[in-house]
Amino acid sequence: MQQRISSTYQDGGTETLTLHDGTRDAAHKLINNFSLRNDLNPNEQDGYIEQYWVNGLESVAQTFEDPGKDHIVPSKVLSSYSEFTSE
Repeated sequence: MQQRISSTYQDGGTETLTLHDGTRDAAHKLINNFSLRNDLNPNEQDGYIEQYWVNGLESVAQTFEDPGKDHIVPSKVLSSYSEFTSE
């Protein structure tokens, strides 16, 4: 099965997030809007991903809107780390 994906990324600015240990830090927000289509479903399905990145820790949170659904579900949140610090 062949799947075709097209996407665009945009800068979402900076937001303050509370990390798993209760500290608050500035996170850069990256927004990805995408469409996918495959051989079984020729209609495009749109999706939406927000990623949050903290300098020194990398990706700390991500939300994902599942194509074909009407709601956003949490995909992942950094729950622990060691030997790294935000800068």
